[in-house]
Amino acid sequence: MAELESEKQTLTTALEQSAEPPALRLHPSLSDHYRSNIRNLSSALQDPDLKMEATEALRGLISEIRMVPHEGAGELAGILALGEADSIRPV
Repeated sequence: MAELESEKQTLTTALEQSAEPPALRLHPSLSDHYRSNIRNLSSALQDPDLKMEATEALRGLISEIRMVPHEGAGELAGILALGEADSIRPV
């Protein structure tokens, strides 16, 4: 444990002393370009000849889907809460 604490301290010190990366600069029309691409993708999903290609493109844009229960959000929240490690499951 002491070895891990020492390594943690070494890494923390290294992070504190490292130079901060430059601010990320985005192209001013990036949001317009993205919006246009999504609009085109939406249209392509409706075209039977392009649907498979558009579906693959859409899958490439999505890296993860998370479902997080929100208290009072209905039955889905209760069902998802059953999967939590500390939940009490019915017998």
